Amino acid sequence: MASLSVLGGLVQDRLEEPRGAGIFWSLQNEIYIALVEAFNEAALITGEPEIKQTSLFTLAAGQNIFTLPSQAIALLRIQAPNWVQKTTLWDLDRMLPGWESDIDTNIDYWFPIGLTQFGIHPQLVSPAQVSLTYIALPVSTGRPYTGSEVSPFQTEFEEGFADYAAHVLQLKEGGEEFMQSMKLYDRFLSKMADLSNFSWRKGSLRFTRYVGAPSRVTPIERE
Repeated sequence: MASLSVLGGLVQDRLEEPRGAGIFWSLQNEIYIALVEAFNEAALITGEPEIKQTSLFTLAAGQNIFTLPSQAIALLRIQAPNWVQKTTLWDLDRMLPGWESDIDTNIDYWFPIGLTQFGIHPQLVSPAQVSLTYIALPVSTGRPYTGSEVSPFQTEFEEGFADYAAHVLQLKEGGEEFMQSMKLYDRFLSKMADLSNFSWRKGSLRFTRYVGAPSRVTPIERE
């Protein structure tokens, strides 16, 4: 897993920019920002990185709606200690009118509210601690980036992020140079297709004689 400073050198190579401080493009104010944008794009395309929060999340008593941790993009699962079934607000309103006032000792359902909040049913009599699994921000710190921030993705996809950043940055040049950079964007999308397949296989386990080991065939694509 490479740092932004390492990936920044790959971007400079694509831009035919001398490695280091740079002449036409600023490492900190342009290249690092474009790389983090590439990470975020990858997260939205592939659902990676998926993490299980190391610290427990406290659900307050007498409350339906909660705010996700700041580094979370989208909630995937809740464990309390068993997996809690996911539903939607529409289904709760349809099946359990007045569900907002229900109270119990255990959670039956959880449901997403946009990308920053989630709800539970029923409200709890007393506070409870649960484990959250969610798609996380690839880089949790804000600007300005120092270059020490590390990519959370596997090494084999790093070239794709450099391609995306170089493509976005060449909008500054415009014209023919930017049009030619579409090849770099196409390469990025190809890498993200590979990462999506990897993520899907990693998260798709079926029952087998080997107790849930992955047993899927690697897809073969033809153009």
